Amino acid sequence: GSCISWTACPAGPLMDFVARTSRLARCRALIACDLFGPAQMRRVSSALKGWATGTKILQTAPDDDFARRLRGVDIVLGWAPARLLAASSVRLFLCGSAGLDAYLGVGLETKPNFSICNAGRTMSVPIAEHLLALMFALTRELPVIFRQKAGRHWERRWDARELAGSTVCIVGLGASGSELAWRCRSLGLRVIGVRRDFRRGH
Repeated sequence: GSCISWTACPAGPLMDFVARTSRLARCRALIACDLFGPAQMRRVSSALKGWATGTKILQTAPDDDFARRLRGVDIVLGWAPARLLAASSVRLFLCGSAGLDAYLGVGLETKPNFSICNAGRTMSVPIAEHLLALMFALTRELPVIFRQKAGRHWERRWDARELAGSTVCIVGLGASGSELAWRCRSLGLRVIGVRRDFRRGH
């Protein structure tokens, strides 16, 4: 059956599972991630060794190039045009994004023997740290300070606040929200968490 997975799946074990259950002698993988340099590609090649072959394509490649390279491919890692995936032989898509909105409503939900996996947990720490940086920037009024610096104008700021002792409400306690929550607690903030299912623990 078809499956849309909204939870992050470790790439190694998931690929191993596909390799063991594949009816093909060797799987073919297409890597569409421009962020992957030589070091990352060596790790991917090592993970595929013995059961799959892998080639790389620019994630910004024209659709006709993408469609041609997708022929006979079993696994895609990174980002690919959703409608081309739906019409391809791909059985496993390891999306490089946490969100899968761009891949809904194009037929992937009903594509036979197809699974999609997001990269939610791989992005949770960077997202939490980015949000924390923004909280610091707003509390300490860094945009104002940067503007003053650019204009060579210095004015003492008496109304900057502190995060410690403040209250933060985090709507959504998934991987990213949970990573942000414990960071806020460790800085002395009072944390209110809101999640869809109140019966789940924090």
